[in-house]
Amino acid sequence: MPVTAEPSVRPEAAARAPIPFADLDAQRRRLGSRLDAAIARVLAHGRYIMGPEVAELEAQLSAFCSARHAITCASGTDALVLGMMAQGIGPGDAVLMPSFTFVATAEPVAWLGAVPVFVDVLEGTFNLDPASLERGIRTAKAEGLHPRAAIAVDLFGQPADYHAIEAICARHGLWLMADAAQSFGATYRGHHVGRLAPLTATSSCVELSETPVPSMIAVSPDTLVTRMGADALPEVESATRPV
Repeated sequence: MPVTAEPSVRPEAAARAPIPFADLDAQRRRLGSRLDAAIARVLAHGRYIMGPEVAELEAQLSAFCSARHAITCASGTDALVLGMMAQGIGPGDAVLMPSFTFVATAEPVAWLGAVPVFVDVLEGTFNLDPASLERGIRTAKAEGLHPRAAIAVDLFGQPADYHAIEAICARHGLWLMADAAQSFGATYRGHHVGRLAPLTATSSCVELSETPVPSMIAVSPDTLVTRMGADALPEVESATRPV
């Protein structure tokens, strides 16, 4: 008579086992050999800073999202800072953004001496409310500030309403930047995130994806890339600049 072995984990125990927020072991099982080979190549050539893999990654990222350029950097905060420095954001300027976001969206604004102005979000998506953006622009002007830019934050993988937001920015002379830490790889009206705004910042935060996107800024206008050159950016204490 066949004997059935007892399961190593009883069903009731498995039901109580916590589900990992990010299953990095699964990622390792799928990508481990490729990661090991890539690390071995870097160890072999010894170019640990700005080696050939950086340019290769940037080319692949820009091709994927259809942006003209992709510039990798140390963090999503650095990506936001680089974009604002390239646009000359500084004291007296107002940068509008949704109130439902991480502190890193507002931090670079204050760091550069400008003022973050928070606007409301849509109930159904928690993304920036275009109607509230209009009101925020009026509020900033009433406070004696110069509205210079708007940052649309994409949440939970869903891009903001860039069609409406871009129209408002154009009407008021604001430049638009996308904070796509949670949406890289998504599309909006047939276009990939990374091409929905002149500047798009991403983050390598591991909590946001099992396969994190490198921190980078995707740039479409060539003129902005020129401004991001190490010799072109103004001096800001502790600001990271591209090498």
